[in-house]
Amino acid sequence: MVEEKTYHEIPTSQFRGFSLADATFEKSNSNCSACVDDSCGTRDCMLQVYSFGEDRVVSGGICPKGNTAKVTKKAPNYVNTYNSMLNSRLESFTVPLSEDGDLEKILIPRSLTFLNEKGIFYSALYNHLGFEVSISPESNDDISNLGRVHSHSESCYPVILAHGHAAYLKGYMREGLDKLLLVNVIGAFDGETKTTFCPYVGSAGDVIKGNISLSNDEVLTPILRFNDPHHSLDEAIHKELQRVYGKRFPLIEVKDAVKFALGEQEKFLDEIHEKGEAILQRLKERNQPVFIGVGRGYTVLDDKASSKVHDLFASQGLHFIPSFFLRQPVDKNVDEFVDNMYWLQGRNMIMYNLRVAQDQNLYPVRETNFNCGADSIILVHEERIMKQADKPHLVLETDGHNSNAQFGTRILANNEVVNKHHASKYQSPPINKISNSPFTNPKDRIIGIPYMGDVTQVLASSMRAAGLQAEVMPTRTERSKALAKKYVTTNSCRPLAFQIGDHLAWIESLNERGIDPNEKAALFLPKAKGPCRFGQYSVVLRQFLDDEGYSEVPMFDPSTSSDYLDVDLDKKDIKTITALSFKGAFAHDLLESALLRTRPYELTEGQTDSQYNKSHIELTDMIETNPSLKVLKNFMKEQYKSFVSIPISQERHPLVLMNGEIFVRCHPQANQDSIKALEEHDLEVMLSPVSSWIRYINRMSLGDAWQINDFSKLWKSSIKGAYMEYVSHDLQKTFGSFLERREFHHPFDFVAAMEKDMIYHHDVGGESVVTVAETYAFMDGRLDVDGIYHVGPLGCMQETVATSRIMSLLQTNKKSKNSDDKKITLVPFIDAVFGETQLPNLDSQIALFAQNCHLRKEIREKG
Repeated sequence: MVEEKTYHEIPTSQFRGFSLADATFEKSNSNCSACVDDSCGTRDCMLQVYSFGEDRVVSGGICPKGNTAKVTKKAPNYVNTYNSMLNSRLESFTVPLSEDGDLEKILIPRSLTFLNEKGIFYSALYNHLGFEVSISPESNDDISNLGRVHSHSESCYPVILAHGHAAYLKGYMREGLDKLLLVNVIGAFDGETKTTFCPYVGSAGDVIKGNISLSNDEVLTPILRFNDPHHSLDEAIHKELQRVYGKRFPLIEVKDAVKFALGEQEKFLDEIHEKGEAILQRLKERNQPVFIGVGRGYTVLDDKASSKVHDLFASQGLHFIPSFFLRQPVDKNVDEFVDNMYWLQGRNMIMYNLRVAQDQNLYPVRETNFNCGADSIILVHEERIMKQADKPHLVLETDGHNSNAQFGTRILANNEVVNKHHASKYQSPPINKISNSPFTNPKDRIIGIPYMGDVTQVLASSMRAAGLQAEVMPTRTERSKALAKKYVTTNSCRPLAFQIGDHLAWIESLNERGIDPNEKAALFLPKAKGPCRFGQYSVVLRQFLDDEGYSEVPMFDPSTSSDYLDVDLDKKDIKTITALSFKGAFAHDLLESALLRTRPYELTEGQTDSQYNKSHIELTDMIETNPSLKVLKNFMKEQYKSFVSIPISQERHPLVLMNGEIFVRCHPQANQDSIKALEEHDLEVMLSPVSSWIRYINRMSLGDAWQINDFSKLWKSSIKGAYMEYVSHDLQKTFGSFLERREFHHPFDFVAAMEKDMIYHHDVGGESVVTVAETYAFMDGRLDVDGIYHVGPLGCMQETVATSRIMSLLQTNKKSKNSDDKKITLVPFIDAVFGETQLPNLDSQIALFAQNCHLRKEIREKG
């Protein structure tokens, strides 16, 4: 029943009259204590005060208090409690940064894996080895500003802060005495599952060292894996100590220190968990809703990275507990809910989400940072979990804002939803995993292959040769773009948008052809075990397929970690596809190289493209017949004759290597047709070939098999590698001297030299290793090109890391006075980053790049 109200008086108007337009408007800045009567007095924030005649509005500061007269009883600030406990434990192993004794000191940045418990491990470890240990202060504006000066602009905010902490500590280093600890943390074992960190964390030591201009002698940059039975933590730490200090620290002493540090870390975790669980239990006994802060330690526990949103909760009387205070559920297994989750931090966050989802008193607050590549994927899974649990899911993108007032409204609105949900006493249903449909009877289904350049047609032909029905999907149709926009967030990378859109649009098109996708279709999308997003493409696509009604469409997703040999096919078919796909890919790469060698100089426009298209079609048709290597060689010899018969001018433009992220460099629509844009500026392009990536994956697979003593995998990958080298050598000869200076190199030819000089390490995995190695070889004169045109998608973790390291190398090269007169110090390099919109100034950037390439060519030819 609705109560009817009758007003007997006309309400007083709040209109203040037109005279307000003539009122004096003033703006000033003032401390909170000077302008707010009930100021909390804790931070005394600087506020903006707006005056309209006699009226006044206050805004800004670290809390959304403004002029409110409402008094709310504050809740305890549990993030501050956590950090107090952490700092208390750290005091046992550290000395103040300003305190200089006679001992050598290890300086440790309070960033990235330091937060949350690894800070105890690092500090206790080096303290136990006899060093004095000092850590940087908690993040502040000065550290943040230092980070922005030294880091790549596309890096996530925690990485920017990590640069700031390291740069801050650099100012305290005593020459020849102190060392800065810059760890490269690759991953860890989570139970029996091998996990990884993102490329930012895995390469942080090498990248930060370069960006703040530290020499190898000034740093300790161990490559660490925790709880990994195949990579000894003791030996990794000992190896780096030995590099810097020689034989001073015997392995047995290092082992003792590692054991001690791990023990101290566990003591801290036990203390933290005991405290956190006790807090939670008290709140649950009072039946209070509790907000659990889920995220990475270096976001949730860092006041700059989190924008102190925990203060906002506390000021409103809301109980906000960082997830690290709590134990993960022991009755849950991440792999039962999310497939192929290889990020360690991603697994941890999903586990906390599962605990929150199943507890009536708990509600998630997800803290993330702009341009976090991993979170653009992980949040898809978290949203699904909370949707199934029917719980509100508050996501806050916090990036060091000096004012966090913009989060206040969202927190209060979310709290209203939470209160209603909590009052309903709703019991969350079980959370289900999205599982891939079994790929049975593969020859009875049409396999859709996403387009990634013309080499994709070769793969489809290889599959058809084995009796599979394979076809290449159309790419970037209007429907594809619409579906990509529907499912892919702006924080995701461009290749994911292409892949999701193309796959879903192709599936829809089968209906128009009278084919039921659930009965007759399968999708080809390889995966990996990290460290970038690529390995999760097929997993999130699975979810989107289910949302669109295609839950019975299976995924055909061989993994890079198994050298693409883990497919559910007959062994004979696997052998056929593996051999043909590489032979065909290498032959295609040669044809494409011949195209790029000839087209800039053709006398009849379009003749080279015509010949290439003809050769490409003939190659794909031939691959489908499963030709022998001899037959393929004879075919390639004929193509050689066809290309050399094309009339060309005798000039030779500067040779430019186009490398970077494989999808963007191979897909013309993903790179604004960069090759033709470069050719318009009289440059000859050498595209980093797909076959080189296949060889790189094989070498990485060999290394992994050797380290874990998997002799079966070692044997298979060795045979495959030997076969690829044999094929490469034989097919390369068919074009002879015509492709001089354009010979394909094995990526690892350059990786070894890069690692020897401690530039970057291959343990990071992925394409950044190849990109940095090739650029370093170019700078060092071992790669005979006149420039490098590096491409990548906006927000790509691998290519951002690669570019960050390369830029510091270029700066070092520019500053150095080289005594070797034979070495050319001019190093033309361009970083072209592609997002959803066209780059308006790409042509002008290429024009400047081309000038430098032509200048380098002149210098090179003069000797």
